[in-house]
Amino acid sequence: MTVSLVIVMGEKMSKKIFMIAVTDKEDSLNRKYTESIYDLLKVDSSFVREYKIEPHYKLATHDLHQSLCDALNGDSYEGYIVLLDCLEGDAIYNPNVMFELGAIFYSGKPYVAISSHPKETAPFDFNDIKIIDVPQVIVDYVKKYNIGDISAKAHSYFYLENQSGEENATVIKFLDQVFHQYRICLDNTNRKITEETDLKNILDEVKEMKKLISNTAEYIDGEKAAFRNLGEAVKRAQISLRTTRFANESIVKSDSIAEKKFFMESLYEASKEISDKFFRIICNNHPAKWKDIYDILFFGGNGVKVFVRKHDFSIHFELVVIDDKVAFIHFYQANSRKEEGQSVKEIERLKSTLKIQGSSICQKLADIFDRLHHRDFAKGDPSRTLLGIPVQDTDLDEECKKYGCFVVDNSIPELSLYSDRSELRKKHIIQMFKDAFLKWNVNDFHDKVIMVSGIALVEGNDRFIKEMKEIGRLDKREFEEARKLYDENQGN
Repeated sequence: MTVSLVIVMGEKMSKKIFMIAVTDKEDSLNRKYTESIYDLLKVDSSFVREYKIEPHYKLATHDLHQSLCDALNGDSYEGYIVLLDCLEGDAIYNPNVMFELGAIFYSGKPYVAISSHPKETAPFDFNDIKIIDVPQVIVDYVKKYNIGDISAKAHSYFYLENQSGEENATVIKFLDQVFHQYRICLDNTNRKITEETDLKNILDEVKEMKKLISNTAEYIDGEKAAFRNLGEAVKRAQISLRTTRFANESIVKSDSIAEKKFFMESLYEASKEISDKFFRIICNNHPAKWKDIYDILFFGGNGVKVFVRKHDFSIHFELVVIDDKVAFIHFYQANSRKEEGQSVKEIERLKSTLKIQGSSICQKLADIFDRLHHRDFAKGDPSRTLLGIPVQDTDLDEECKKYGCFVVDNSIPELSLYSDRSELRKKHIIQMFKDAFLKWNVNDFHDKVIMVSGIALVEGNDRFIKEMKEIGRLDKREFEEARKLYDENQGN
């Protein structure tokens, strides 16, 4: 049996959220647990300012099972709230609710999960799911309310009758966390949809423009030709340069190595000429990416900005925009394989490239690129997709502006002018990486282990991984996975 919250935004009541939880019989402890959470959400949470909440089991419906199926499969609901656990019975987590959370997880819609049990008690499948903790003070209240020691409903007890300011603050913090986590998930979902829609719209516009204007778009087949054309175009950059690297690996043919080297050398030289108009976005989804970040900062000019995108926000195309006049969109083939001893590994490599010329369409592609990192602190809207940007609201002070981006200080001599000072530049960049790992808000498992193993690869030894384990920045599982990634990628 499940229960839902229908949450409707504004006067139009067009936005709804479906809440799933165990209900059991009307007088059961589990039903009172669900009703208490609902009571707090509908009266005293941030939801009240934007949503109207109504429990599913009170709706006039002849078939609760069918209405649940409609909620999970249809488009009636914007997102979901899921109360995972039970307070009585043999199972900590209700099997029905777990099944329904699985359907929600793969639906692509926003959701927030809550539970009074530690995340360590959840199945390993939950490693990538953030669970908001229901405070013990609420659990204690429900149990006392169930046996009649307390007669007041939850919101009355915590806000009117209960005199404990500490318990009241704990409940308020919990409700705020539920609200903010849902809105963060909603924002991330909308951002992904916007990015995919933007690219589709641009490609549709390219097709229309090709019908009217000759030589607007050129198809380039294969990796080797793509890097050669890209390197030649980058060498002519005069105003601005935007480049991405999202794929885990993109070079699998030996005959493409020279072209890749030519492209990277062109990037380094262009970065020295363009300086603060050079932007590169790199996704933290493979330890070798940190060598790429390091190379741009080491061989490139001071002032270039390298944005690092979180592991979860990889996309399957690359975008390069030069002077807002020429653009390249690279598409991947992800089913190539290579042998590594006894293992078979999938590799992403460039399959095809679209070269586009024309200032109007390239300016739109530049806008798409900027939205991929989108650090608008002036408007209080930093991208939650960038590594280190906190997922909860922050004061957005000057220090926060450094999250998600690396820039070499102008006090550090550039390599081309002071080749004998290369060791100073190397130490400065590696220290930037280490400081970022310690100071930035890097808490996701994948982001942590990839970043720390990548820094170790750049430094050439695993001392940093061991140091982070010693000071407690890595737990045992994170340490073991980081060492594994480091060992697997040495020499790459």
